[in-house]
Amino acid sequence: STGTVGLDNVITTTNGGTVTITNGGVLTIAAACNMNLDGAFLQDGAGAVSTAGDITTTNDAVQFDGAVTLTDDITIDTGAGIGNVLFSSTVDGDYLLTIDAGTGNVQFDGAVGGVTPLSGLLITASTNIDVNSTLDADDENIDITSDGTVGLDNVITTTTGGTVTITNGGVLTIA
Repeated sequence: STGTVGLDNVITTTNGGTVTITNGGVLTIAAACNMNLDGAFLQDGAGAVSTAGDITTTNDAVQFDGAVTLTDDITIDTGAGIGNVLFSSTVDGDYLLTIDAGTGNVQFDGAVGGVTPLSGLLITASTNIDVNSTLDADDENIDITSDGTVGLDNVITTTTGGTVTITNGGVLTIA
């Protein structure tokens, strides 16, 4: 779509059903639009994303190519197996972002909380985590868990008493 896209209700797929959204304008995912997918989620348009809905897959990837703004606390859960989570652009919004990537990887290519710090970032499971830009959060902390490597390639900032906890099974790189 070259215009805006609004998702207001629960989305469920079966039999490997993926959801791909190519938006030119803003994609708005309402809080009532929790996705339970038996396949991957891909937002690959040039438009921004405003989201309050959770996404759960069955060991499948979740990828956002556009800038993401959280409008509520959200959870992305790709299951216990391999399901990578990729944010190709920025992520902003004073809300808690929780990610469980199972044995998949988590990657942030743009600034996280650069315009509006996240209230917190909680990564409960992953193999590798790569944060390629700045990471800013406040009172709900930054708490990341990785069975593999963790790469933090830029400045990490917490405010309002926020803490940083990193649990990793491999190499921790802070550049």
